[in-house]
Amino acid sequence: MEAAQSATPLVLGTIGYVGQGRIDKAMETFRKVERIAPKLVEARLSGKWLSSDPDDLSRARTFFKVAASLAPPEAVDAIR
Repeated sequence: MEAAQSATPLVLGTIGYVGQGRIDKAMETFRKVERIAPKLVEARLSGKWLSSDPDDLSRARTFFKVAASLAPPEAVDAIR
């Protein structure tokens, strides 16, 4: 649980960097999160988030996938 709690700011930072178009920094931060809390990363990439708003969920998941190199950076253009 401690790793997931300390990883939460990094998850949010990763998403924020993608939103700013700072993909390199997002990818770097994603790798840190992946090292500390791999199960949390897996859950987020599979779509398990705390929000119930479908727009927020879609945006967060897409941004996180971009940082994980699972989606192209252009995927955020329409939802940024």
